[in-house]
Amino acid sequence: MSTNNQPVIQSSSNTLIRRVATKILVLLLCIMSFVAGFLAHQSRQMNYCKSLNQEPVGQDGVIVCQPSQSAKVSP
Repeated sequence: MSTNNQPVIQSSSNTLIRRVATKILVLLLCIMSFVAGFLAHQSRQMNYCKSLNQEPVGQDGVIVCQPSQSAKVSP
């Protein structure tokens, strides 16, 4: 019997490892993209609040615009 089957097994093992590594890489890129988008959204919300002369306040991961103390008129 010849041992020609061994390289074929190793080849399919390398293919499986490459497929798993590719899927992990794609998953990491998706997570990074989601986090970057989330942070960009928060930054846009903060800039919008500042353009309205209001204070951006974070509440449970959501940016809410509140009137700033300097914008309030005291009687």
